Amino acid sequence: KELNDLRKLSQRDSGGGGGMISVFHVPTHEEFTMNGSDTTVSLTQGVAANGNAVFACRYQGQVLNMTTQYTVDGNRITFVGFTPEAGTIIAVTYMP
Repeated sequence: KELNDLRKLSQRDSGGGGGMISVFHVPTHEEFTMNGSDTTVSLTQGVAANGNAVFACRYQGQVLNMTTQYTVDGNRITFVGFTPEAGTIIAVTYMP
């Protein structure tokens, strides 16, 4: 629902009269099936704001905490302190 709300918001236009931002990038969502040995995933695009534009990085339904459970460098996410289990999904929503 939140992602759809952001998409709708990005399609609005202020008509040039100020107020709302008329256009911004739509967040990107990617999912990765883990193999039990990789501790990184590579996104198709770099993350904006020096990696701070990750809205959510989820593992087994839990939102991970940036810096304590993962780090971001360009388009690469590295998991800290654990290796995702084989067959599990990492879901990332971010602003490129």
